[in-house]
Amino acid sequence: MDLNIIIPLYNYEGKLLVLYNNLIDDINGIDYNLIFINNGSTDFTLEELKNIHKKDFKRVKIINFSKKCSFNEAIKAGILHSKSKLTAIFDVESNISIKYIKKMYNFIKNNEDYDLVSVNKIFNNNNLFNKLLNNLVNKMFKTDYSTESSNCYIFRKSVLQTLNKNNLSINDIDNLSYNCYFYIVKTNKRRNINHIINNNISKLIKYIAYTYLMISTLLFIIYIVLCFSSKLKFNVLSIFLFLIQIGIALIILCTSMNKCNNINKYNKYIIKNTFGLDDDIL
Repeated sequence: MDLNIIIPLYNYEGKLLVLYNNLIDDINGIDYNLIFINNGSTDFTLEELKNIHKKDFKRVKIINFSKKCSFNEAIKAGILHSKSKLTAIFDVESNISIKYIKKMYNFIKNNEDYDLVSVNKIFNNNNLFNKLLNNLVNKMFKTDYSTESSNCYIFRKSVLQTLNKNNLSINDIDNLSYNCYFYIVKTNKRRNINHIINNNISKLIKYIAYTYLMISTLLFIIYIVLCFSSKLKFNVLSIFLFLIQIGIALIILCTSMNKCNNINKYNKYIIKNTFGLDDDIL
């Protein structure tokens, strides 16, 4: 098998047949399999997948999860079942054209020096607000707010083996020492900051704790200075309240790393059943 395309789906009822038809039209002429991951859908996505599998059982494979997991976990399950020369990942929520699968495939087939091809989105950064927001997010989270991976990749078997051998997720793929090529897709939409905050919530809490600690300490110092300068009278209750605030900030700061690590944990995938998976075919 030349190419396995991994496609996670969640509640994709009514759009699945259009996706499938567009896929087989665009990648015609390639020896491929489609590995659909039904990520705990609560609608009729699985039933529609089964119908497509019945019509195209040689190429359509299904992994059905018991409950919804993260995108990374869905990809991990697909990667573990892929043994082709090339593996592609396509995120249907990325708003990236399916045509990029064929583009990425043709590029990596014709350029042996590259191990991985990806599609990245560049967001509008023309106005002053976006530039200020971009600089702020970059400094806080050490990320490029103006660009985002589309979760659309194609990579060689060597990359796949490295991911599986080291139990790495698709998020780790950018840190691997492979030759990569990136297609750039420009968009006028402003990048959604919510998932950046969610993915960096421990850092955000630390920033808040630092700020709270600095303000509380500064106010306490000002209060002490004013008291020594005889502009204010010493008040034991005020000093006690200041010390409590500083103590709370220190507690939040010291425990944020351990506490927030639990926030970012996600469910491990549980495969309920599969359809069409055969190691000899894959």
